[in-house]
Amino acid sequence: MIGAPLDGGAPTLVAWGDFKPLGIVAQGPSVYWANDLDPGSVMSAPQTGLAPGAAPATFAAGAVDPTALVTDGTSLFWREGNEATLST
Repeated sequence: MIGAPLDGGAPTLVAWGDFKPLGIVAQGPSVYWANDLDPGSVMSAPQTGLAPGAAPATFAAGAVDPTALVTDGTSLFWREGNEATLST
């Protein structure tokens, strides 16, 4: 996953690994994404990128078909299968 400043600048490698991001949202210093591999999860990494050799953090494990992340600035929401799931 790659990020870049909105006002221009060089892209940054934010995270790498064995994941399939379906929804991506940035909140504060972190970026979150739905990982639709089996088992599914919601992952996070610093917006500035992972340190060499570091792995993304698992924010929510065991999610079923997670997609469509959104934040209200306090909580992170995502769709899981046919249900809406809330994480705070």
